[in-house]
Amino acid sequence: MMNRLRGEIRDMLQVEERQGGFGAVLEVDAKLGVFPDHFRDGPILPGICLVHAVLLAGAQTRGVDELRIRVLKNLKLTQPVRPGQRVKIEAEMTPAGGNELAIKAKLSVGDRRCAEVSLVAFSAASEGAAG
Repeated sequence: MMNRLRGEIRDMLQVEERQGGFGAVLEVDAKLGVFPDHFRDGPILPGICLVHAVLLAGAQTRGVDELRIRVLKNLKLTQPVRPGQRVKIEAEMTPAGGNELAIKAKLSVGDRRCAEVSLVAFSAASEGAAG
């Protein structure tokens, strides 16, 4: 389920590399597989999907297939994200030692903040090569 969900989120993302980070837009498709379970009569995008969007955009910016969470420092949801909405992601990404990256992202729908994410991630490919 998670790999399929990541693929669906990846398909909804448009990413732009920027100095010190990235910008991205997540076009929330009403057909996203998680909506029937979250919640049928009033679908809301789960917060973990926003985290995955940040990780996927960061991975694309770095030219790797996948980034995984080492530490989720902060996830603050300030308003629900619904099907059909467009989420703008503005993120700073800095090296955090070894193959780790610190990512701080602010997510907005229109001019209203919907979430803030702060995490430390690592490249899944480099982790596999090291292990």
